[in-house]
Amino acid sequence: MWARLDFDNQVLKTTHAPGPRKSSITHRRVIDVLTGQVLRDEEYDPQFDETSFTSTPCTTITELWFQPQPNVTFNTLICENDEIHLLDDSFDGSEDVYMPSSCGNFFKVYQNSADYVGDGQSDDSDADHEDMRVGHHAQPKMSRIEQKAMDKELPWQTILERGPEVIEKFVQAAKAEEESWKQWNSVRPLPPDEAQRIFDSPQLRKRILRSRAAFRDKAKGVGPLKPKCRIVAIGCQDPDLFSLNRECATPTRQSEYVLLAFYIAGKNSLLLNRTDKWVLWSGDVKTAFLQGRQEGRSAPLYLAPPRDGLCLRAKIFTSPLYEILGNVYGLANAPRTWSLEVTKRLKGAGYEQHSLDRQLYLHWGTPAGYKSPILLSLCIVYVDDFLLCHSELYDRNHMLELFKWGSQQELSVNEHIEFKGKEIRLRTDSPGHFYLKITQEKFIDSLTGESSKLSKEKAKTTIDASDLSELRSVGGCLQWVAGQTRPDVAATVSLSSRGGKTTYGELNNMYLAVEHLKATRSEGFCMMPVAINEATLVATYTDSSWANAEGFASQHGAMTLLAPPTATEVETVGCLIEWKSSRSTRVCRSTLAAEASAADMGVDRAAFLNLMICEIMQRQPSYRIQKTLRMLAITDCKSLFDSLSAENPNVEDKRTIINIRSTQQFISRDGVRWVPTEVQWSDGLTKISPILLRTYHHWLQKPVLKLRE
Repeated sequence: MWARLDFDNQVLKTTHAPGPRKSSITHRRVIDVLTGQVLRDEEYDPQFDETSFTSTPCTTITELWFQPQPNVTFNTLICENDEIHLLDDSFDGSEDVYMPSSCGNFFKVYQNSADYVGDGQSDDSDADHEDMRVGHHAQPKMSRIEQKAMDKELPWQTILERGPEVIEKFVQAAKAEEESWKQWNSVRPLPPDEAQRIFDSPQLRKRILRSRAAFRDKAKGVGPLKPKCRIVAIGCQDPDLFSLNRECATPTRQSEYVLLAFYIAGKNSLLLNRTDKWVLWSGDVKTAFLQGRQEGRSAPLYLAPPRDGLCLRAKIFTSPLYEILGNVYGLANAPRTWSLEVTKRLKGAGYEQHSLDRQLYLHWGTPAGYKSPILLSLCIVYVDDFLLCHSELYDRNHMLELFKWGSQQELSVNEHIEFKGKEIRLRTDSPGHFYLKITQEKFIDSLTGESSKLSKEKAKTTIDASDLSELRSVGGCLQWVAGQTRPDVAATVSLSSRGGKTTYGELNNMYLAVEHLKATRSEGFCMMPVAINEATLVATYTDSSWANAEGFASQHGAMTLLAPPTATEVETVGCLIEWKSSRSTRVCRSTLAAEASAADMGVDRAAFLNLMICEIMQRQPSYRIQKTLRMLAITDCKSLFDSLSAENPNVEDKRTIINIRSTQQFISRDGVRWVPTEVQWSDGLTKISPILLRTYHHWLQKPVLKLRE
């Protein structure tokens, strides 16, 4: 089949040599794209090739059928985002042209054909933004998934329905986007003759990427409109896709909370036995993915500009073709290209990369009054967002001069910082004494779902396939919150997520967790100031609930805190920097086996944090560090305490001895502490209990270690 697009009955494209000869065409079908009506379905007669088919102008697709050889299809148009695009004049029907998505109009044609048998309902599942347009009289309430999609991107057709004022703001956003591309020389416009030469070359034509404009409201419909436009290359068509190096690191959660622990210690003049005050600052780099140079390409890459309604109104990217010179949104290696550029600039400015997290950068300097270099700043980079913790002795212009910045924020009691979807607030409970409160209020506000009273039979019933998408959605949201700011719901989401085996009772548990989050949205957890120096303790609480998870696995819980050396003698506050709730990787034969496995997991994570902190303090790679901070292992299991304290543990389960010996490599005999269950705070990471949930949440507002009566 060869398809041709006509506008107002004026044929824009005819058969292209060496495409199908007209003598080989046997049949023609003409379709009105707007209505889906079949206008003609008849044998093909070349004499009537351009005959008008209706009394009024319309947009049509003409399908010319032929059979030059079996199983060969020629296409001269492509459908993307429910829009039909014509290919260039040099298209010869080669197989390097892809049809990445379907168009709803073609389904209308199918519904109107004699071959269609159906009710017109079940087949509409591929409908996209048409059902969500503003002003649609039968517009349904959007699901969580649909709402997230609209938050990420607004279709340009939807924008054109929202009135002249909104349209003009998005037009200006499109013009600003073009200026950004020009500023960084990301692409070079090609003159028509050079562009035509590339179109005519079968080899070079394969190196042309299509592009599209992505529009969104950064305010997500809340408050004044904040229009944004991004011109994005369709990177899945990159001819070098399988040979590109796309590896790009992002900072770990451990790095983020270690940085915050250093900040709050420095804010209270408790860092590294110094008295200087520390500052927390965040900023995002403008047009990050337009910066950097391409690597590892054997030939030039080209970009066909977008041609949607808004871009045509804005009159941007008017050249027929562009050569890609630098980094471009949408390329598979764009994050890596930008990351390499960040590393290059920061290293050039004297920053050093941490050996355990390549996106954690450290800077030492020798300010006035010091004879040797001291730690002046720590910085983590998450794509284009920077979180900088620095001493008052550090000149921040040293960082500001490296990039062109968008929004910037400095943390204060009256001004919070948002980073990676979290709100970081500075609080004070007495003059000169500060602590941090970490929340996710905006994200929690977006959560939906209400619990209900279920019968015992209903609670044990496996959820229907139709509810799986809801399970994945609410479970994914809870998992994100639990891993970032709310360890109090970590056990609920871990134990209740069993895929297709999940019951309605477990889904209801997730809804109860959502209600708990909404009721405590502004509380999160607090990071208390703890002095960070050679005497700091790294304390890890570990616990396990035996055989309470799927497949008789045990649920492990572990969390790590920094504590002052007096924590072994008196009750004292700690600084929470790590937690985890997960199922055991094997079926444990006894409570001791489960507790030993949890202790091994918790101490392993604590040892990692210990080395990460020591590398910052000592300025040498973690694998070379000889002296680390003292570690404590805290448990409420008497048999585990005895085994960890013993020189030669007498354990029947020999695999458990492996876990015990692994733990003893990092924990000395005097580093093992037993506590009663009521102050074993990792217990809240191992089971679903409303009472335990509230108790654990209350403790997170001011974590306290009580290791002695």
